[in-house]
Amino acid sequence: MKTERSKWYLKVCKYFDSINSIVDLMYTLLLNSRERPSDSTSSTSFVATFSTLLPNIQSVQLQFASLPITNYNISSNNNIVTFNENSTTKTATLTQGCYSAIALATELTSKLTTASGGYNTFTVTYDSTSMHFVVSAGNDFSLTCSATKFPYRELGFTLADIDSTTSIESIQAVSLEQPTCYVISIEEFDHLLYKLDGTRINGTFTVPISNSSRELQVYEPEHCIVDLDLPVSIKQLTIELRDTNGIPLNLQGSDWSFQLLLRTDVNKHC
Repeated sequence: MKTERSKWYLKVCKYFDSINSIVDLMYTLLLNSRERPSDSTSSTSFVATFSTLLPNIQSVQLQFASLPITNYNISSNNNIVTFNENSTTKTATLTQGCYSAIALATELTSKLTTASGGYNTFTVTYDSTSMHFVVSAGNDFSLTCSATKFPYRELGFTLADIDSTTSIESIQAVSLEQPTCYVISIEEFDHLLYKLDGTRINGTFTVPISNSSRELQVYEPEHCIVDLDLPVSIKQLTIELRDTNGIPLNLQGSDWSFQLLLRTDVNKHC
């Protein structure tokens, strides 16, 4: 067994048979975003470069991942509420953050009223029994749920626009737990991941999220292996943490780590 230390933890394990021929060769990589290059400003998107070439990798296994749940449920990807009143299209921009349903109702009340510019005073309430929002105003308004960055899932709507009225209730439960899993993308090992709706994203491993916001999610799968069609030799790994829509996550600077076991095609070494 040989252990090599550099910026990233790399352990090389060689196993021999009775005639001293290599029968198994594995690399264990412990990757922590805290060790990313100094010019990488994001803890969820960085390149890990190794001091030695890792040749003929045949499969990669995720042994564990440790991830802080610090991403916002309202972010720059879903924080614009587009609505129409008095024959005018308006937008309310929500402050990014990690909201409870009640806190989001308060934010919606404030930002919709401000965006209305005096035409309407909005009131948004959350019903803990139905888990719905109710958006009310003195004059008619409509919601354009299909608009870009409209948080329709989070507010309990679908992509269907809502016709003009003075009171609109969510049609399904408010959903602030998004995402329900993280996707670890390693460009050198990426493959297509298929979602239930038929859409596809590039990724390597998925990590289910069962804990609450601001908690630490530790995932230790029993069998999470990607077999490669052809062996590859690597000197670096290009890593990105994404949501299930393929959008890069922002953990607000929090660091995360994961461990890989790389197996080689031993025949290529003989």
